Amino acid sequence: MKVGDIIEVCAPKKFPGALTAVKFFNNLCKKTDGMLGVVVADHGSSVSALFGENVIIVNKKWAKVLDNRAKEEGNRV
Repeated sequence: MKVGDIIEVCAPKKFPGALTAVKFFNNLCKKTDGMLGVVVADHGSSVSALFGENVIIVNKKWAKVLDNRAKEEGNRV
């Protein structure tokens, strides 16, 4: 995952933990509002992504790359 990639937040099939994890993912889905995000920074195990006007930090485990713009030579960020 690199800067410029288009991502989508996907919840795992099995939630780690209990009610706290369910609340966390529900809150994350509300913040992203079902929109696609653009990675603006890589922090190792997480990324900062721009969803609309909001920058949200998402763990890489829960982000799915939909369009890998960072690999294309003509589209540099």
